[in-house]
Amino acid sequence: MPFHPKPHSKPVAENDIHLWFLPAQAAQLERLCAAADGLLAPDERQRHQSFRHSGRARKFLLGRILMRRALAAHLAADAAELRFSYGPTGRPELHRAIAGELVFSFSHAGSCAVMAIARGERIGVDLEMSERASTVLGIARQFYSDAEKRQLGSHGAAAAPRAIALWGLKESIVKASGSTIWQGLSAVRLALDGAHIEWLSAPPDGRAANWLLMCGCYRGDRALALALQREQPMSEAQKIHIHSLGDEPANAGCLKISSSSCQVAVA
Repeated sequence: MPFHPKPHSKPVAENDIHLWFLPAQAAQLERLCAAADGLLAPDERQRHQSFRHSGRARKFLLGRILMRRALAAHLAADAAELRFSYGPTGRPELHRAIAGELVFSFSHAGSCAVMAIARGERIGVDLEMSERASTVLGIARQFYSDAEKRQLGSHGAAAAPRAIALWGLKESIVKASGSTIWQGLSAVRLALDGAHIEWLSAPPDGRAANWLLMCGCYRGDRALALALQREQPMSEAQKIHIHSLGDEPANAGCLKISSSSCQVAVA
């Protein structure tokens, strides 16, 4: 049966950030896939069918289900009727007349995926498996800035988790600014000072006060990072709302924030 949900809307307030996740249970994921008939646009169906590996095809399908249904929930739109264009890096974009002030970003790690939606100028989100921390630390020792390398070296056994936290933040910032992680490894420079994140390089197109940077972990084994730029300085606490597709209830306790550049609360 084609996917035709009734339009509804979850308003996004000025200081709201909505994070949508795929459910953790395999049975829930199967139900999402089974109900996706008619959801994809023709170009998405063609790409889905082009994957030779069934696992990659399923990951792509679930990502598009998450992206479409999450956006539809905030736009009072039919998820199947949303149409995307693609930027130079392949990032999906909605026409401004449809998206309004909403910005969004998508990331996945293993069987998990996240969609971040907010009101603002730019947004980027990154999700990484925490088990990659040692690999990322090796990359950091080659490509991070000298100041970041010195900071990592001062943390001994805790260097690997901090390296992947910095990686996620860099990934989020370059996603928001439209470049790639390899362009931003040394160009974007940050410091993790306890629970606070500071810019060591100039932020892309804006003052540091106009950016929210946040990192933490989701479900204990995935490193999550977010970068959001707004037109005005963020003087008030930013509220993060957690959602899950399917019948699985949203659980705010799954997200643990370890560092941020301004006050953040999980609603």
